[in-house]
Amino acid sequence: QSRSPEKPHQLVVSGEQGMIAPGSIAVNVEQNAPDGFITYSQGQVSQDGMKTTLNLDNDPELGKYSWRGEIFATDFATQRALVFPIQEQTFSVVDEVDLEAARIAKEAELAEQRRIEMEKRIIAEREAERKRSMIIIAVGNVVMLLIAIVAWIVWRKLKAKRQAMPEMQLEVPKK
Repeated sequence: QSRSPEKPHQLVVSGEQGMIAPGSIAVNVEQNAPDGFITYSQGQVSQDGMKTTLNLDNDPELGKYSWRGEIFATDFATQRALVFPIQEQTFSVVDEVDLEAARIAKEAELAEQRRIEMEKRIIAEREAERKRSMIIIAVGNVVMLLIAIVAWIVWRKLKAKRQAMPEMQLEVPKK
């Protein structure tokens, strides 16, 4: 696949010497463009050659392209005709990526994620502080209630003791 729009895509086919008869390689390729236009390309090696290069259209139109084809050759030992089908292959032509804009967009996305995480952390901290305050208030109330109950019990016991003790009576010792 060509990386430059000025250069065509290339399909290079070569045979192994001693296996394929020299000059017998031929290639047929059908290329489908995204708009439905079909291009046929054919090529063959020279009379005693073992390698051919087939140039395929390099259309700059954006979209998904596909191509398939066949390679024809003759077996060197048996002179039998050989056909090698090439399954459908696909490739896409995409718009050039603006790296600076992509980097800026990525940085903005990361900054937004950091901001959202910071907000979540602040909310979690506030919630934890609120929970801690509620626990402190509840424990303080329970402690105050216990102190009040203990004070009330102590006060009742002292009151009962005072009532049980008779007033001071002076006793004259017997002589």
